[in-house]
Amino acid sequence: MKKMGFFKEHNRRLFYLASALLVIAACKNNESEPPKPHYYPNDEVLRYNYIQAKGTHNSYHVKNPISDIPEHQYSHKPFDVQLTNGVRQLEMDLHYIEGKGLMVYHIPIIDEVSTCPYFKDCLATIKRWSDWHPDHQALLLFLEMKDDVDQIKLETKIPEIEAEILSVFPKERIITPDEVRGDYDTLAEAITTTGWPTLAKTRGRVIFNVDEKGSFRDRYLETYPELAGALLFIDSSPSDSFAGIMPMNDPINDGAAITSAVKAGFIVRTMAANCCDEVEENYKTTWDTALEVGAHFISTDFPDPIEGMDYCEIIPDGAPSRCNPLTAPAFCTPKDIENWE
Repeated sequence: MKKMGFFKEHNRRLFYLASALLVIAACKNNESEPPKPHYYPNDEVLRYNYIQAKGTHNSYHVKNPISDIPEHQYSHKPFDVQLTNGVRQLEMDLHYIEGKGLMVYHIPIIDEVSTCPYFKDCLATIKRWSDWHPDHQALLLFLEMKDDVDQIKLETKIPEIEAEILSVFPKERIITPDEVRGDYDTLAEAITTTGWPTLAKTRGRVIFNVDEKGSFRDRYLETYPELAGALLFIDSSPSDSFAGIMPMNDPINDGAAITSAVKAGFIVRTMAANCCDEVEENYKTTWDTALEVGAHFISTDFPDPIEGMDYCEIIPDGAPSRCNPLTAPAFCTPKDIENWE
């Protein structure tokens, strides 16, 4: 028992040391001057679901230096660096730890190194970057309730989760289900009839989606029937009255379903190359298929060039994103979505 306790404490110290070093690295990577503002002449016409952008899976993740589990052997840069490099969808795994509150990491002990261990710190990093880049396209933030082995279940912490979000982001900076629903009876009716808000109404803002279809989603719908008054969107299917954002994580086998949902107006997140069960030659096939079937956000473990691998996932002609090939009008250009220049 003492030996197990030693390794647990050693692992935690490495966890916090790695996190501190990554925070220092993030500070060094911050831009010295804010980007110049741009004029977007089509902002009142183009809608949020006309985009196609890159995201990351387990966006906080840093490989544990003392673990050799193959699927955990990848590391992401801090959130602000990812956003500066063109990522527009981030994912955080949430846990609630007594005495510490909401934390962000993958699996206790064996895979818990994170660029931002505390949820509020993750949000603050995103907020600072957003403040610095006020005309960015809306960022999609996935929250996965990863409490299978935790003592405290997150379905009991809905007020705390929303309170932490609102302690960092004022509500007007968050795109909510009520805003998208408007005067329609259901969210799905609003989206399939009128569509998402325009880029003009969504720039400089964020959207939160709960990536979970179990007990947390059930409790959230009990708390906010039809998501009326809710701060968060939740995973859905096209047949749900509260449908808005949905993960369909296999672009090859789910391709037809993704295309159908995208054409109906829903926002779809899919997955491309994940560590580390695919050979290099399969990465491009998965990524290219995800682009072709029209997913709005394509999430990956490998958003940047990797040493020793002649491969990198980019949005073709993205600036950093591009117009969705299935939904955007012909006159749309990548610089209508967001202009890096």
